[in-house]
Amino acid sequence: MNGFIDAEGARMQDFKTDEARWLAVASRDHAADGAFWYGVRTTGVFCRPSCPSRAAKRENVTFYTGIAEAEARGFRACLRCRPLEAARVVPDFPM
Repeated sequence: MNGFIDAEGARMQDFKTDEARWLAVASRDHAADGAFWYGVRTTGVFCRPSCPSRAAKRENVTFYTGIAEAEARGFRACLRCRPLEAARVVPDFPM
């Protein structure tokens, strides 16, 4: 093994536990964006880990591995960090 991990593998590996995810949210870690999303029970909103909104209390936060999962639980997208826009992938088309 060469000791290197691709960026996607490292991203998913780093944020597997709720503790690691909470640390990423608390520090607004942009590297965690796309690895998971979090919902805040008191507001009914889900966000990207780097969301600049006011920090939620840990006991009000749940973590999701995908946007569809957060929406299925009744959360709506944050108007500040716009997680639906951040999740869009624009395909590269040859010109």
